[in-house]
Amino acid sequence: MRSVISFAFLGPEAIEALFKSLSQQPVNVYSINYAVSGPSKRFEVISDLVNLLVEEFTVWLSARSNDAAIIPMVFFGYSYGGLVAYEVAAALGERMMNPSIVQKLILCAITSPQFLSLKNQCEQGILMS
Repeated sequence: MRSVISFAFLGPEAIEALFKSLSQQPVNVYSINYAVSGPSKRFEVISDLVNLLVEEFTVWLSARSNDAAIIPMVFFGYSYGGLVAYEVAAALGERMMNPSIVQKLILCAITSPQFLSLKNQCEQGILMS
């Protein structure tokens, strides 16, 4: 069984339904919800959000170290969630000293992070400053 971790910008319930309907085998879908705009805005800088998520994933994974259904993980990120998923996957692999802890990274509706650095995104106003 695989675990899909969804970093959807909007509509995480729709992403969950999509993965569950497309999967030919049982899949656990976990949605990461975070406020990035509006009155409940909590994160001014993406690094704050990434650091928080890496800390939470570290605790979550440690508590499930014997659960083979959790790893390997697939990260799915849509729009801003794609950037968050990319950064969290990289930081989590480094933190856990296991770069393949996220087996697959699926990004949609965002320029590939390997071609558009964080610095360029900030300069272009893509990221919040």
